[in-house]
Amino acid sequence: MATVYLAEDLKHRRKVAVKVLRPELAVAVGPERFLREIEIAAQLQHPHVLPLYDSGEADGFLYYVMPFVEGEALSVKLAREGALPVPESIQKTPMAPPPRPRWLTPPAVIHGHVASLV
Repeated sequence: MATVYLAEDLKHRRKVAVKVLRPELAVAVGPERFLREIEIAAQLQHPHVLPLYDSGEADGFLYYVMPFVEGEALSVKLAREGALPVPESIQKTPMAPPPRPRWLTPPAVIHGHVASLV
């Protein structure tokens, strides 16, 4: 549906990924699906989902910009090795630590939050 390019954000001096809707698809199916993808990406907030930096249209091309993550593309690895074993899949998936149970939190800290002291 789109092509992803590696680019440099000159203002912030960082590498970014720019996803651009392919013109032939824009003509064939219209831009609505890509615009919906942009809308959904902009609303996602999760430690394992890349944030949307920017989006727009330039010279008739719809695009959006996300952080660039160094490494091998998953599609390349899967083409070379086939399906990943479950243990490796889990190992490669960064996991956020579980929330700390309230019963492990010292009572003084809880009281400070309840009393708006902290």
